Amino acid sequence: MALTLRCCRSIVCYPESVIFAKAPPRQENNVADDIDLKRVCWHSRRGMLELDVLLVPFAEEAYASLADDDKARYREMLEREDPDLFTWFMEHVTPQEADMERIVNLVREHARSR
Repeated sequence: MALTLRCCRSIVCYPESVIFAKAPPRQENNVADDIDLKRVCWHSRRGMLELDVLLVPFAEEAYASLADDDKARYREMLEREDPDLFTWFMEHVTPQEADMERIVNLVREHARSR
């Protein structure tokens, strides 16, 4: 079946497959991941230049490829105070929690590899 349209004194005939083509299914998971990535990038801006130089590139370049557990650790790390993060990243003190130590090391390794 074809659909005929009249416009500006001309008649155009379109096959039904063109008019009623289905849009590709929206991938809700990708939308949620994009929102999460944007939120993490925003929260990676800390206000201390030393932390911004480490965290923003990590969030933009490496966060998306992390395992879900590491993503949760990173988000948890972002809830910590700036002075704590600063001492961890400058290697003055190591985090007492193994999870925090793991994500701090991942961020440090990323910064060193750049």
